[in-house]
Amino acid sequence: MNKTLLRVCALAALTMLVLGGCFKVDVDIAVEPDGSGQAVFITAIDYETIIDMASVMGDAEGAAPEDGFSLMPTTKEEICGDTGLSMDGVPENAEIDEYDEGGFCGIKATVEFANADELAELLEMFSESGDGTTSSVDITQDGDEWLFEASIETEADGSLLGEDSAGIPIDSLFDSAQFQFHVQLPGEAIEHNADEVDGSRFTWNLDPMQPSQSMMARTGPDAGGTSAVVVVAAVLLVAAAAAGGFWLMRRGRDL
Repeated sequence: MNKTLLRVCALAALTMLVLGGCFKVDVDIAVEPDGSGQAVFITAIDYETIIDMASVMGDAEGAAPEDGFSLMPTTKEEICGDTGLSMDGVPENAEIDEYDEGGFCGIKATVEFANADELAELLEMFSESGDGTTSSVDITQDGDEWLFEASIETEADGSLLGEDSAGIPIDSLFDSAQFQFHVQLPGEAIEHNADEVDGSRFTWNLDPMQPSQSMMARTGPDAGGTSAVVVVAAVLLVAAAAAGGFWLMRRGRDL
């Protein structure tokens, strides 16, 4: 096998890897009782896995520059220096930072919102990614209850790259992909279809190979707060009864 063909195979393998399992998408929304809050969006690639792949394909490094292909990146600096990731359409008030955690490098955008309308506009902006994925996200308040509903529609249903490529099942390429959606709502959890729940923080582990996925969570008044009110009322009632009894005893002695 000549060097050019080796280079093509190496780059093809890297492309499959990046399109498949070497990515992380994380959306984290926290809503305060007054409807304001913060949204954090992370897009990153797994540089450690890419470096491992480059090592496996290391025999392609002998290819000459005239072959027309550049070498696969073999260091974190090469990979993270130009991830190819972007935050197009991010609002002007967003705080953009480099992301480097757990073997992933990429971009982190943090945006503050004042109310549900601003959040809806923000989520719509990020959903218009132009990558064949569309989403509908809605967070509403009805009295003391909060409702989160979302649907993710994607063309990455297994037909994107075919049933297999180079003898590798496409779904196996996505095994290590991370796509998580987190929502923190005021109050206590009432119902949901989340994969994980911690208080009123809900987490969904989404599957990139599923063409359609939905998320739902509902919270209500904090039961702990209601219990505290009941306890305080009971204490006051006991105190009043004791005071009344003491007054009757003193009056009895006076008589």
